[in-house]
Amino acid sequence: MLQTLLEDLKQYKVKQTVRHWTKNELLVNFENDYIKVIRIDSSNKWTADKDAGYMSKMWSIIINIKQRFENLDNFKILQNHIDIRITPVMSGKLKGYFGIRIYNMRQEPDSNIILSILNFIFENKK
Repeated sequence: MLQTLLEDLKQYKVKQTVRHWTKNELLVNFENDYIKVIRIDSSNKWTADKDAGYMSKMWSIIINIKQRFENLDNFKILQNHIDIRITPVMSGKLKGYFGIRIYNMRQEPDSNIILSILNFIFENKK
């Protein structure tokens, strides 16, 4: 399942980043013993080579954490392949929640890839 997920993610790392951010209610019904998804966001950031005109996109799966999951085997495995972290939401109306942040993407996420990521992380843990 890991190789399939990594192959699927490749298509989101190509082409030029669209210069806008999104927030939506994709998968707000995703819930298990570890998390409840609140919202999916994406944002843009200039890469180190700002003069080249390239931006990267960060995906944020905003969640309510029910129990810690950063030590689940599949989460740690995924960290070895993509830049994924859990960070607190520090401001705005979602302050107090956390985000599963996925860095260095180029395209907007869709519900299929977000669901694939969550299913991989929590495989056999639902």
